[in-house]
Amino acid sequence: MSDSSSLVGTEGPKHGDRGSGSHASLQRFPGVIAVSRQPGSRGGRLANHLAKKCGYTLFEREALEFLSRDAGRLAEIVNELDPASEAWVEAQLNKASEGFGHFDEIGNLSRAILSLAAQGGVVFLGRGAGFLLPRETTLHVRVVADHADRERYLAQWLRLPAEQAKHALAEADRRREDFLHRHFGRSFADPVSYDVTLNTSRLGEEGANLLGHQALLCRFPAQIAARGTS
Repeated sequence: MSDSSSLVGTEGPKHGDRGSGSHASLQRFPGVIAVSRQPGSRGGRLANHLAKKCGYTLFEREALEFLSRDAGRLAEIVNELDPASEAWVEAQLNKASEGFGHFDEIGNLSRAILSLAAQGGVVFLGRGAGFLLPRETTLHVRVVADHADRERYLAQWLRLPAEQAKHALAEADRRREDFLHRHFGRSFADPVSYDVTLNTSRLGEEGANLLGHQALLCRFPAQIAARGTS
């Protein structure tokens, strides 16, 4: 379920130099952004804002799932990696396969997320990306909103009566929690999983956008300065 207007940003992922040193392609770029959001919290809009603000490419749930099912396109992305980045992806996949449950069910999805992250300059929206990616190179943002606001937004967005929107929201919350628990053994309710949690009911969209970008500047100041993004 997406609340952003586009699946993929206009600027393509950045590519590292072939044959560079260990993890060099990862170090040349600011950290990856992973946005986790409650349904109806307008987290998709925050992800889209950060992607445009930073010149990153946005990958939403639908785009990631498409890549995980398209073996040819996924192979193309993997083949674009330099040797050091490819080794990093494999190391992360091995770690994930040992630590996460039912990993075989999301193996291709995880490979897609990690391969895109290794190329740098990306924002991920959903699919547990923030729980898969290493903390040292990831800004993990959680977007929440008051329950009543989420119900109203969902009713407006899906054009549903209030009672149907209530049930749709409960089902969406359940599916996302089940996905995270089944594959990552985690709960969205764990506050220490995130670098920052933004409540759009309290902050408004503009305030959440501002603080989300400030969080990126705080997490990766040197890399952002080198890239010239402000």
